Amino acid sequence: MTNSEIIKDTGLTSLTPTPNDQPQDVRSNLDRLLSDPRFDKNSEQKNDVISWIEDNVPAADRDGTAKNFLRTLARAVTGSSLNYDTNRREYSLEESKLEARCPLVKKYVDANTDREKQVLYALQHMMHEMEHPNKLLTNIFNCLYNNDVIAQEGFEAWLDCSEVSEQEGKGVAIKSTTHFFTWMRENEVDDEEP
Repeated sequence: MTNSEIIKDTGLTSLTPTPNDQPQDVRSNLDRLLSDPRFDKNSEQKNDVISWIEDNVPAADRDGTAKNFLRTLARAVTGSSLNYDTNRREYSLEESKLEARCPLVKKYVDANTDREKQVLYALQHMMHEMEHPNKLLTNIFNCLYNNDVIAQEGFEAWLDCSEVSEQEGKGVAIKSTTHFFTWMRENEVDDEEP
């Protein structure tokens, strides 16, 4: 798909970054690309998202710890995988959507524990803003772990982090994912036994 076709089909205003682009601009464009119904059915759409990122997010922002970029990507990917039931007034995870988007996050996390922590911080803060929907973070963690996006070491590093600026909502996030951590650790022990 050409750049002009991406702009036309997704409603983006530009594929060229400007010096004043903020994470919110990247987020809104990622949201639009990820919400395209063709995304879940067409692997070409995934390539279009990657192309858009490569063309619009400077390499310096994607490399290193890439704090802002990874957090923006994690929130966009997760947000596009949620469903809100207005009758029950609750969010649920559309696991198949998150699974379809996992390769995007995995590509940029690149099996780096520090980068994995950035994704987990983004989810922690997102759940805090959403007032910690029941079992949602556990379901997201399960999906990220089962799709090899975040390794056990990344989850443990997030859990052990005591950085003051990352504590908002963390206590509730840890408590809500206790069963996930127990399961993950037991799963790791089972894998190590002969």
